[in-house]
Amino acid sequence: MSTFKDIKGNEYIIIITVGSAEDVKNRIKDGNHLPVDLFAVVQKGELNAFLEDIPLMINTLYVLLEDQIKEYGLTDVQFGRSLGGPQIEEATAAFLEALVNFSPNVKHRTMLREIIAKHEELQEMSLQKTRTRMGRLIQEMAPVIDRELDSVTVEKAIEEAKRTKAKKPIGGDTSITVPESSESTPAPSV
Repeated sequence: MSTFKDIKGNEYIIIITVGSAEDVKNRIKDGNHLPVDLFAVVQKGELNAFLEDIPLMINTLYVLLEDQIKEYGLTDVQFGRSLGGPQIEEATAAFLEALVNFSPNVKHRTMLREIIAKHEELQEMSLQKTRTRMGRLIQEMAPVIDRELDSVTVEKAIEEAKRTKAKKPIGGDTSITVPESSESTPAPSV
């Protein structure tokens, strides 16, 4: 079964039917203001773009799960707020499973599984590429960061030395006591 849980632990079961797919098509528009057609999203090669558009994906889930969401007493906004990164990942996996199960044809289900596997492979490749770029960027930035930190450390040391020097008495560690007023100083005897 295609299930996931939100942050609060509410469990949702995603089942895509002809009726729920029509509800999505009638109620959800993509970034180009076109209806989201779950029948065609795979056939047109738009699955990756659909899955990467998180607000579109969450809105689609809301339409598919509206009755369950209302049973938990949540609004569409509350539902969206109940999904963090891990929950969105779990919901996406459940949605994809439901999409595969929705296909009435064994060959189509097999094709969908292959497309989903390719999508996951592309995501992993993209992640690896990003990690590699970040690694290179960190290596390039490390000397600059070190210089800046050394500069800040030197500046702090100079400031501290200035403050410390201002507090030290003239002539080193010895101090000279100056009387506060002439009344406290005895007059010379004549």
